[in-house]
Amino acid sequence: MKFKTWFEETSNENISYLLDPIGKIPMIGYESIDKRTSPEIAIYKSPHGSYRLIYHINGTPASALQLVTSDGINAHVANAYTAPEARRKHLATQLLNKAKTMFKNVTFSNHRSDDGANWVNSVEKI
Repeated sequence: MKFKTWFEETSNENISYLLDPIGKIPMIGYESIDKRTSPEIAIYKSPHGSYRLIYHINGTPASALQLVTSDGINAHVANAYTAPEARRKHLATQLLNKAKTMFKNVTFSNHRSDDGANWVNSVEKI
């Protein structure tokens, strides 16, 4: 039996839970609503330096970006997810643009799915 490495397991992991309502993700825990929340983009923050930005289409969560920060100035994109039916509409890019207004520097995780790598390559050119 071949065991998968941590990267092989997590790179194929379903992270659609990022679209869940505020405070409903056990591994994130308590979250509060950030004052920069708008009707289209909800911003949830945890007391541990994690932010979730969720893009809504007609009130339905469609895309999410999870960021972590230790200093409130620099942020790191840990995860990004867009529902299959909402892909190719630049929703994650809009969330990234919002994150760039919140933090001085935004970097990306090196652990990426193929779709994630393609997205990062496209937005790094912007």
